[in-house]
Amino acid sequence: MDFSYLLSHHKLDPVLLEKAGFCKDNEVYTLRQYFADPNFYAIYRIGVSLFEVKVYETSFDEEYIPFALKSVGTSLVAGLREQVNEEVKRLLQTAFKQNDVKNRLFAYGQERHGSLPEHPFAEDPHVTAMVLRVKKAGKWYALFMSIPAKKWASKMKVRFRS
Repeated sequence: MDFSYLLSHHKLDPVLLEKAGFCKDNEVYTLRQYFADPNFYAIYRIGVSLFEVKVYETSFDEEYIPFALKSVGTSLVAGLREQVNEEVKRLLQTAFKQNDVKNRLFAYGQERHGSLPEHPFAEDPHVTAMVLRVKKAGKWYALFMSIPAKKWASKMKVRFRS
């Protein structure tokens, strides 16, 4: 799975990656992680413009192709994807430099309203669109999302140089 799009919003921290168990080889950090099912393991590769995860079958030491195909939705593949998504989420929180303003807003929302960031849209769980909602009423009070600068520029009649 390609998670490279996450690198536009998260800055990798080499020191934190190494603390998380990654090894550096030619500007790419690599980590091998075994799943609860001993028949599979994942290789995480992270670089300046690379963030990919491939799953391998232990018995053959070959890539497990059904994991890479979006059209495959078996319970085994779904379970592997869920484990990978959880690990990617953990890595984003522990091995990347965080956006301090966003984190302070999340902390305020949790302290004030007891709310945690949610992903209400049917999309990849790592996409930056998140909401905070009041626990009792269930209503949103904050929306966090990425909007390309060119879209803002067209509304504001501003031009960005490429």
